[in-house]
Amino acid sequence: MKRSILIGILVLAGLALLLSACGGASAPTAVPATDTPATATDTPPAASADALQRIKSAGEIVVAVSADYPPFESYDANFKLTGFDIALMDAIGEQLGVDVEYNDFAFDGILGALQLGQADAAISAISVTDERREEVDFSDVYFISQGVALGSDQKQLDVTPTAENLSGLRVAVEGGTVYESWAKSDLVDEGLLPESSLLVYSDVEQAVRDVKRGLVDVVLMDLQPAQNFEKQGGVKILAEDVTVQRFAIAVPKGQDALRRAINNALSKLQGENLIFSLAEQYLGVSQDDIVVVPTATPESPTPTPAPNTTPTPVPTVPPPAGCIDGMAWVADLSYDDSNMTAPPVIPPDQPFVKSWRVRNSGSCTWNSSYFLGYDHGNVPAASMGGQPVYVQGTVAPGATYDFNANLVAPTAPGGYQGFWQMR
Repeated sequence: MKRSILIGILVLAGLALLLSACGGASAPTAVPATDTPATATDTPPAASADALQRIKSAGEIVVAVSADYPPFESYDANFKLTGFDIALMDAIGEQLGVDVEYNDFAFDGILGALQLGQADAAISAISVTDERREEVDFSDVYFISQGVALGSDQKQLDVTPTAENLSGLRVAVEGGTVYESWAKSDLVDEGLLPESSLLVYSDVEQAVRDVKRGLVDVVLMDLQPAQNFEKQGGVKILAEDVTVQRFAIAVPKGQDALRRAINNALSKLQGENLIFSLAEQYLGVSQDDIVVVPTATPESPTPTPAPNTTPTPVPTVPPPAGCIDGMAWVADLSYDDSNMTAPPVIPPDQPFVKSWRVRNSGSCTWNSSYFLGYDHGNVPAASMGGQPVYVQGTVAPGATYDFNANLVAPTAPGGYQGFWQMR
């Protein structure tokens, strides 16, 4: 069960006037901080049996990302998505002849988004593993990376890429990643690391900040993001080759036509050397240093068996065990930022209430253990003092619910982009 869905808020602080509506109307009135009972709604329709046909008809493919992992995916200074994965997926969209719409999720909610029909595909430096193959299908591998241990540049730690040498350290990982799985199976389960010494973060940037503060000894992550953090100062790569990671694009189980179309696009882009060029541009990796991914033969649709041929039985994919959490944004009830394109302007140090209406798009019933909490932002002050907002009562699948967060505009002028996570 995953509770990792993100919604965002973008405001400008430090100016002397509030956002006005079109036509000179007054600024929006803050919604009182009361919890609204869940409203039953129809459950969203399931995704089309043939996702590729639906995508072609709509002219758009919806792609799930976790945009806190530069240089693969992150937000730039203008709050626009950028990175290697984003550029690659844009190129794939061009090959498919459709636009690409990105939805930002916490990493451990990405595969659940595919299972719930909230996205057609997912790209976010997703490593192919047998465990994940039970939940989704994967395209051909488009990039091969390696896992590293990132630590403080003020400490000399004897860390080499073995499980034994990580024992006794405070090890941080991002939730839902292969590093969390590896640390649990090879460190905790083997008795090399107490469970209390494995710290799981929903935001890898927060884990790196805690390394700099001395709260964590090492963070396990992919090489390229680690190099990016190393350039920012305060941390350094202590060990390489912890693991080998093969990145691929995830699609819902059984969507073979979509998977084949993505594979054919990847094959063409690789033949044109575009993937190499993007790796140089975004990852700073020269062609000589890139691990070459074998060129796959473009796939053709599965032929229809001859009349006297007995078709090979296709194994039935079992449904995922238990329920799956999901949340879909419905509306901004106050301080609408128009999908982060028109941030409201709020005077410094002014309290305000940000309200969202969301839908329980999963198969689990929300109860009082569920809450919406601040996850990460473009700067530490982007939290704006927000505290977790717990669900009152229960919210059935398909029902809507209103969350109201009490916030305070930061003192310093600037743009503040924050993401809140359902847990």
